[in-house]
Amino acid sequence: MKLPEKIKEDYECGRISVHEYESKVFRFNKRQEFLEERAKEKQKNVMLRKRRIERDIENTRNTNEYLKYLEDECKRLGLNRKYKRREIATDVVQLVYEENIKKYGKLMCYLCNEPVKFGNDAVDHKIPVSRGGINDFDNLGITHSRCNSIKNSKTVEEYENYRDKNKE
Repeated sequence: MKLPEKIKEDYECGRISVHEYESKVFRFNKRQEFLEERAKEKQKNVMLRKRRIERDIENTRNTNEYLKYLEDECKRLGLNRKYKRREIATDVVQLVYEENIKKYGKLMCYLCNEPVKFGNDAVDHKIPVSRGGINDFDNLGITHSRCNSIKNSKTVEEYENYRDKNKE
């Protein structure tokens, strides 16, 4: 973009000094650099967003294919039971986190009663979905990822027995 004609005209007519002229030119150039940098950043963010969306679509496609494969395997093996894992509502998850923090003062694992670091947490079903558990507030709790993976499809009582047995 060109320097505004008004600045050139003021300089040529002597209304502004050389110093003022150079200062305005410098500020104009800096502003242009800033605008160009911002435009590049926006374009980069748009590309990242597109890539993220494409990756999410691919992950969903892979998950759906895997679920279809599992469904076919169950039919092939003659298994009638089919567990449909429904997504847990965001507001229910939020309530579970808030209740945990209210109860303990900070985020705590309900299985081992130790603090949970952010990013190392998981929402767990006290009664597993595979055993008829539902995505209800009363059936959910916050755990460490490792506690959740160890618990797997056990009930809380079975998990505690398993944990106590392995401590010995």
